Amino acid sequence: MPAAAGQTDAVDNAPPVRNVAEARRYSGQKIGLFPFGQSVRLLADVNDAKARRFSQDTGIQVQVLRQPQDVAASATAAFAFFDGLLQAQSRDLDALSVDVIWTGALAPHLVDLNPKLSAEARVHYPATIQNNTVSGRLIGLPSFGDLGMLYYRTDLLQKYGFGAPPGTWEQLEQQAQRIVEGESSSNSSRRGRELEQLEFRGVRLPGRCQRGAHLQCARVASLLRWGNDRGERQRHGEQSPGGGDVEPDAEVDRNRFAA
Repeated sequence: MPAAAGQTDAVDNAPPVRNVAEARRYSGQKIGLFPFGQSVRLLADVNDAKARRFSQDTGIQVQVLRQPQDVAASATAAFAFFDGLLQAQSRDLDALSVDVIWTGALAPHLVDLNPKLSAEARVHYPATIQNNTVSGRLIGLPSFGDLGMLYYRTDLLQKYGFGAPPGTWEQLEQQAQRIVEGESSSNSSRRGRELEQLEFRGVRLPGRCQRGAHLQCARVASLLRWGNDRGERQRHGEQSPGGGDVEPDAEVDRNRFAA
């Protein structure tokens, strides 16, 4: 189905409520909802359509609440916004979509869903439910999920004798190292700016700070910078000062982050 058709269908044909008979017991009630993705027009339209369908099926009136644009566009600002509302015990807010990394911080303000939704929780991925469980309390259910993807070059796997893509982190490291060494040696005649631009990389991982996780991002960025610096020094025959962030047993040397 073309993307445009799928988007239109999501707005015009929102899914029905599954437990509609039980939900209708609360017909006439009103709830305030902060859904996910209000800064994106398409997602905002989908959220509005789902809220309308929910109200139509259940009789429960849903008020879709809006964040200020500057808040909705920033994960850090959104977290502070929700945290402030919850600490103030705002009477306008009943339900909200939050980032998976916020559950621990917001848990003290959220109700335990286990008594009502423990059966529904079992249909989701266990790791997701575990993430949403804080001190034995289920404080949220997933509204959607996404997965990271590993893209690889089949021509290079075949060239260096690998019959399949890596299935573990160890295999990823081994395959990337072998391919990088082979491709780097074949490009050894390149020099200067041209080499810098065309330098072969084995693995490219996301390292951009986002989602308000400043401490974790600082550590990841430090690790990536140090790993890159150490690789540059080794290629030029230099010794990296002070050891490395990653020890030979693959453990991270946390002492390097003590400051």
